[in-house]
Amino acid sequence: MQSDTPKQFLEIAGKPILFHTIEKFFKLSLIPKIVLVLPEQSVDFWKNLCQKYFFTFAHEIVLGGKTRYQSVKNALSFIAENQTEEVLVAIHDGVRPLVDVEVLERSYQIAAQEGSAVASVPLKDSIREAKSLLESKNVPRSNFRLIQTPQTFIFSEIWQAFNQIADNENITDDASVMEMSGKQIRLIDGNYENIKITTPEDLIFAEAYLRKFS
Repeated sequence: MQSDTPKQFLEIAGKPILFHTIEKFFKLSLIPKIVLVLPEQSVDFWKNLCQKYFFTFAHEIVLGGKTRYQSVKNALSFIAENQTEEVLVAIHDGVRPLVDVEVLERSYQIAAQEGSAVASVPLKDSIREAKSLLESKNVPRSNFRLIQTPQTFIFSEIWQAFNQIADNENITDDASVMEMSGKQIRLIDGNYENIKITTPEDLIFAEAYLRKFS
């Protein structure tokens, strides 16, 4: 990202990316409880940002781990310790501030009915399966989808999956853990703008999008 500041704290459209992301959840018809996972060394920085930008949306802070799996499991453990009733949990990347509120709403609705709801979009470009730059073959793009977040689940089922499946190199997201535990994954339509901000070019797009549509 060509910056010493962690990307979730970089400013776009007048405030840090993470602020935009959290605020999307407070536009839902039913306001969820927010559990924010941060590296221990970023907690004080985050609290200072909240004071600087007068960010007062309620949230709990949980310390992350060395991998995505460990960070998510820490958050799920916090929920298990503090929630006695069955709930839905939507796991979302802090650097996806452009998710549509309609996608968030739909993820909760579908997960409540079917146990899971994972945002995804069809591929726009042709793709090839490549063993090397000289050896590849065309594959039908209709067989593939790009996976996004939120990935929303009935809490007891995703918690059981994380306790059943150990961290390993084949886990790329939370749906992977559910699938490895034997559960079926329900895909839902996401929105193409819901990019994971990773590069300076992504920052330019997100800045323009937020200034035009927010």
